[in-house]
Amino acid sequence: QENQQQQQHQQFAQDIVLVATGSGIAGVMSVIEHAQKLDTIVSHDNNISISGSNSNTSPVVPQPTVEQQQQQQQQEQQVPVRLHVYYGCRRQDDMPFRNELQELHAQGKIRLTVVESCSTLNRKRKTEGKDKFYAQHVVERDLEALTRNGHGEPVFVACGNYQMLDEMRRIVGKSKAS
Repeated sequence: QENQQQQQHQQFAQDIVLVATGSGIAGVMSVIEHAQKLDTIVSHDNNISISGSNSNTSPVVPQPTVEQQQQQQQQEQQVPVRLHVYYGCRRQDDMPFRNELQELHAQGKIRLTVVESCSTLNRKRKTEGKDKFYAQHVVERDLEALTRNGHGEPVFVACGNYQMLDEMRRIVGKSKAS
């Protein structure tokens, strides 16, 4: 029954696309921390982390307290989430929360995509007279894959400079129109 519940949560997981530039990563970290506290993150390797699902159960199950019953009811009402983090920064070496984000990515709790504005690719694009490639452009590139996974429309959260926010409005608006 627990395995069936895990598959059901995986099937109905809500994709949340978190896009940040610069210090906007602080807001994204707040969303990630909240999802971790609620214990609703669906792993990208198809393992789910629901409170109690990873613990060993004993053959004798004690009667839950009223507080535990209320907590269980809250968990059953929570929607499992799959987190996609797109972060635009100058260089990965200067990235705030770098170790935490890489660890969460390694654990499968988030899918992390870092786009460096000072990368060799962007310097080459600039010398060729082309626009730089930023985090929002990678989101736009990945949008079809994010929306065709059968879990409904993703929820978008963007934190950062106004140019990125304007472009994200355009990108999300375009995806809803099609």
